[in-house]
Amino acid sequence: MPRNKGMTGKAVALRDTLECAVAALVRAERIERITHLRIEQARARCGLSDLLDPALGELSEIMGAVRSAKAHVSAALHQVVE
Repeated sequence: MPRNKGMTGKAVALRDTLECAVAALVRAERIERITHLRIEQARARCGLSDLLDPALGELSEIMGAVRSAKAHVSAALHQVVE
C-alpha cells in the first residue's frame, strides 16, 4: 500500500504488518465457518455428539479469541493510519 502523507517508513512497515495480521485473522474466521459446518455434519451423520459437541465449544472459544485479537489489531491499525 502506498505511503500516506506524513507517515515514516517505520509507520508504513507497521501498517503493513498489522494489515497482514488482520487478513490472517479474517481468513481464520472464514475457515472456521466451514470447519464448524463440517463438524456439525459429522455429528449429525455419525452420531458422535459426545465427542464433537465439546469440540464445537472449543472451536467457539478459539474464535472468540480470534475476534478479540482482530479487534485489537484493527484498533492499532487505525491508530497508525491516523
